[in-house]
Amino acid sequence: TMAGVAGSLRRRLKKGGLRPWFRTLVLTAAVLGMYSISLGILLLRTGYSSVLLDDGLPRMYKVDVREGFIMDQESEETRDKTEERRPASAEETRDKTVEEETDGVVETSICSGCYHAVASVEKLTCKEIANKWTRQKAGAATDDPGDDMYRVVARERAECRRCDPSARTCPREERRYWHFDAAAVRPTDGPPAVHFLTSVPAASRLQFPAEGTVRVDDVVRQYAAGWDGGGGNHTHFYFEYNPTLVLLPPAVALRFAGRYAGPPPAYLASFRVSAVNACLDGTLDPRRDLPKARAVEMRKRNLLALALLRPDRSIIHDSEVVVDLEGDDNLGWRYATNPPHNAERGGDVSDFRLYDFDGRLYLNFNGPPVYVAPFDIYPPHGTPTGHEFNEGERDFSSDDRPLRLRSLYRGGGGLEVSLLTPPGSIYGTSFGKNYALFQADADENGERSIYAEYRPYGPHIVERVDLTAAVATNVELCTLHRHMWPDQKKCHPRSITINHRAAQVQIRQRVYATGGRIEDRRLPRPSHATVDELWFPAQVFAGNDPHGGACCVRINGYLVGIGHTKIPYRPWMSRPEHKARRQAAQNQQYASFLYAFEAVPPFRIVARSGLFCLPHVVEPTADGRVSNPFLHLTHGLSVSLRGHAFDCPKIHFISGITQSLDASRVVISYGINDCVPATVEVTKAKLARLLGNMTAH
Repeated sequence: TMAGVAGSLRRRLKKGGLRPWFRTLVLTAAVLGMYSISLGILLLRTGYSSVLLDDGLPRMYKVDVREGFIMDQESEETRDKTEERRPASAEETRDKTVEEETDGVVETSICSGCYHAVASVEKLTCKEIANKWTRQKAGAATDDPGDDMYRVVARERAECRRCDPSARTCPREERRYWHFDAAAVRPTDGPPAVHFLTSVPAASRLQFPAEGTVRVDDVVRQYAAGWDGGGGNHTHFYFEYNPTLVLLPPAVALRFAGRYAGPPPAYLASFRVSAVNACLDGTLDPRRDLPKARAVEMRKRNLLALALLRPDRSIIHDSEVVVDLEGDDNLGWRYATNPPHNAERGGDVSDFRLYDFDGRLYLNFNGPPVYVAPFDIYPPHGTPTGHEFNEGERDFSSDDRPLRLRSLYRGGGGLEVSLLTPPGSIYGTSFGKNYALFQADADENGERSIYAEYRPYGPHIVERVDLTAAVATNVELCTLHRHMWPDQKKCHPRSITINHRAAQVQIRQRVYATGGRIEDRRLPRPSHATVDELWFPAQVFAGNDPHGGACCVRINGYLVGIGHTKIPYRPWMSRPEHKARRQAAQNQQYASFLYAFEAVPPFRIVARSGLFCLPHVVEPTADGRVSNPFLHLTHGLSVSLRGHAFDCPKIHFISGITQSLDASRVVISYGINDCVPATVEVTKAKLARLLGNMTAH
C-alpha cells in the first residue's frame, strides 16, 4: 500500500542520517507522487481524462460512451441534482463534423474562421488543438475530431469560440467552404480572351506539337541549337504573359483614329515577354535538363511589349512593338535591378503595369525596386520633335528630356514609344515589388494625390508619391545593398562589386519623393471561406503575407483591387519525411482575392473576399486553331490540394484590373502559368457581391 511504501522510505532515510529538512522534502515528494499515480489509475478506471486550461491546470472531463461527447464534471454533478437530464439534441449527439458537398461547396456545422484561428497558449490553430486532444483521448490520429471535441476547444480557448457547433454563432453562409473554382466565387462573366504577339519572329519561339505530350529531348534539342548559333548571338525563346490594360486617354485615341481596319483601338496593353516560363513546369527542369550556361541565359531576358486592342480586346497586330528596358544599347542607362544586369546573371525588369492619371500614361515595372516613368505612344513617324534616341551623350541623373525607345520587334508599322522622363524608383519607407499605384479622391484643396500601395491588407500600407520629378536621395549604399541582398549581412561601400555599386548609385540618383505613410490594420472577415481551411490543420497559402499589384477600379465610391497569395516554398518540406505533405499542397500554387478600401485617407479596408482562382482557357477558333499555340501546354498544370485538381492554372497571376468601355464592367488581365496572357470581363455588380457588403451603382 501507499502507507507501507512511505514507511519503508522513511526508515531508509533515517538510517542514512540525512538532514531533517531534506528528509521531509523527499518524503513529501514521494507521498505526492504515489498519490498522483493512484489518482491516475482511479481516473482511468472511471473513464475520466484531463484537458489543460489556459492557466496550465487540468480540468477533469468524463467521457460518456453512450452519447459520445465530453461533459464537464462540475456540470454533470449539477445536472444530476435536477429531476431529469434533458434529452441530447441532434447537435450534441453528432460524433463527426457534418459535411455536405454540392456544387463546389462543402457545408459543415463549424463556422469559418475557427479551424485556422491561433490560440495564444499553445501557438497552435484550433484544428491542431482539436486533433491533439483527440489523440490524447482516443490514442489515435484523425482528420475529423468531431463536433464534440470542437465544442470543448471552443469552451477552453477564447480564440476558438467560433468552433462551437451548437452555439450557432454564425449564419449558414459562414459555415460553407467553397472550392476555388466554384462559379459562385469566381469573378468571371464570360470566356477569357487569349493573346499572342505575331511580331516576335518564329526563330525566337519554341516549336511544340499541337497536342499530345511534349518530349523533353525535343525541347532540349531546340535550346541546344539556339545556344550554338555561333558568334555569341544566342537565340532566346520567348513567351508573353502577365498583361495589363488601360483605356486609351481621349487625346491618345484620337491619334490612331482611322489608322487601322475594323473598330478603332480602345485599350493599350502591355505584356511581359520573357525567356523565363512555366509552360514546361513538370516536363522540363532547366537546372536538370539544360547546360548550366543556357539555364542562366534563360533568366536574362525580360522584354516589354505594347499593343493596341480593339473594344473586344483583340490585338491590332500592326501596332505591336517589343522593347528591351534592360539593354544598355537602348537606353544608355543601367537600370538597377535585383540582381543587376551583367554578363553572368540577368536582371528582373518585369511585370509591367499601365496607369492613366489625369490623361497621362505611366509605366510601372518591378526591379526591385519598383520603377515608374511617364510615357506616350504615337503612330509610326508621328513622334514629336525633341523625342530623340539616346546616343550615350546625356546624363540621365539630371536630363529629363523625352527619350524614344528603340524597338527589337515591330508588327507592321508598330507603335513609337517615348519615355517623357527617364524612370525613377519608388524607394520610400518600403522596399519590394508589385506596388500598385492609385489616385485618391480630391482633398479639401481639390488635389488628387497619387499613392503607392505597398501591401493590400494586414496592414494596408500606402504612401503618397510625387511623380512630377525624381530627385537624388541620401540613402546610404550599404543600407540599400542589404535591402537588395538581405542574406549579405555585412557590407562596406568599397567591398561592393562594380556592377552592384553602379546599380545602387543609379537607384539613388532618381528617386520619387514619398511621404505620409499610412497603415490601416482593420481586417474585415473574408466574404467566403475555402476548402483549404477545412482540409488542412493550418494555413497552406501565405494568408499573412498577401501581395497586391492589380489596383484599382471604382465601385460604389470605393477603390477595389485584386491581390494574390501562394503556397510558399519551405525548405523543410523537401525532406523525405514530409513527402506526403509536399504532395498534398505543392508550393508556388496561386490564389487570388478581392479587397475594397475608402478612396480618401486613411484608406480603410472595408471588405475583402475569400480566395478564388481564374479559369483555364480552351479557345478553339472556327477552323479548329487557337489564338495562342502554347495554350495547350498550360492545361495540365492546375492548382491541386490533397489530390483534388481545380479548374485553374497553378500560376494565375492577376496583373491588372481596369475600367471597361462599358461603365458597368471591368477588365481583369492575368497570366496563365507564366506562359499565356488572358483577359476577362466581369460586371461591377458581381465584384460587389463577391466582396459581401457592397452594392454596385
